[in-house]
Amino acid sequence: MKYIKFNNFTKEKKLWVNRIIYWYDKNKRNLMWRKPENQNFYSVWISEIMLQQTNVQTVEKYFLAFKKKWPTFDSFLNANLNDILKIWQGLGYYQRAKNIYKTLQILKKKKIKVTYNELIKLPGIGDYSAAAISAILEDQNHAVVDGNIKRILSRVFNIDSQSKKFTTQVYKKAKELTPNSGNGDYCQALMDIGATICKPKQVNCNICPLKKFCDFFITKKKILRKKLVAKKKKVGVTFVYEFENEIYVEKSEEAFLHGLMKFQTSDFLEYRSNYEYTKKKKLLDMKNNFVSKNSNLGFVEHHFTNFHLVLFIKKIEIYKKFYDPKGLWIFKKDFFNYPFSNLMIKVFKKI
Repeated sequence: MKYIKFNNFTKEKKLWVNRIIYWYDKNKRNLMWRKPENQNFYSVWISEIMLQQTNVQTVEKYFLAFKKKWPTFDSFLNANLNDILKIWQGLGYYQRAKNIYKTLQILKKKKIKVTYNELIKLPGIGDYSAAAISAILEDQNHAVVDGNIKRILSRVFNIDSQSKKFTTQVYKKAKELTPNSGNGDYCQALMDIGATICKPKQVNCNICPLKKFCDFFITKKKILRKKLVAKKKKVGVTFVYEFENEIYVEKSEEAFLHGLMKFQTSDFLEYRSNYEYTKKKKLLDMKNNFVSKNSNLGFVEHHFTNFHLVLFIKKIEIYKKFYDPKGLWIFKKDFFNYPFSNLMIKVFKKI
């Protein structure tokens, strides 16, 4: 704390908190989950889960669709997993949707208090989400630390982001500065400052309410950025079985697609060069029964969080249906009635 001496800690902390809350009162983002009618556990819970790993702009349209289908918690009580996955389609990180469903089953059986200690026990709700929800709704004073707040505190207090003690030091500082009351506005204000002013690359220090305290602003240090690691590249094949106007689909067992429907798909093989790409693509051929016509429909590309995928498409028209307990036959016209990932939607549009 080079530039914030905090000799009179109570006085300095009060100044810090007041500046942040004053700024928030004048500049807070107009987000739909902050509207008065959405200041309830159901709406804040859904929005916070959606905001995990996803930016605000993307979440807004999904939150709106979610609330349109289930306006209230009572209307949400009878939602099934497929319904939730269908609404979640394209938002990614599908384990979040499964955790919402798991939590719903718990909430059907018992009423919980909106406290940090109760929320942390629910599926998909970790330290940040429990602290944020309890602060926003019940003004509990657990320290709320997301990526934005981490960045602000590391810059203001010159905490080395490359240090092994980085997370511990940030959390310690966050706890020291969290107000005993008003934490709901305080934590949301810091989130907004991080999202609109103290951004990862474009930093608008001159309009920041914290510049008086900030080591980064005063010393004009360059922003340390972690070296980006190149995404892995993978190749795979998907097989679209057709019988007249029906197509065969099955429930995904892959961790990253979490129970969504999909076409039969090979393993995804990693490659590092064009030669390796060609070689591994040849390994992906598969023998199929009942084949009357086998069409290569080119490929689709898709960016996952950790890798880039080239997925080749084989359409296989068959003269006799096969049955498998893992899957089912659906009419093409009913495709969008089922929960599919964006990748599988790309494949469907290609065929």
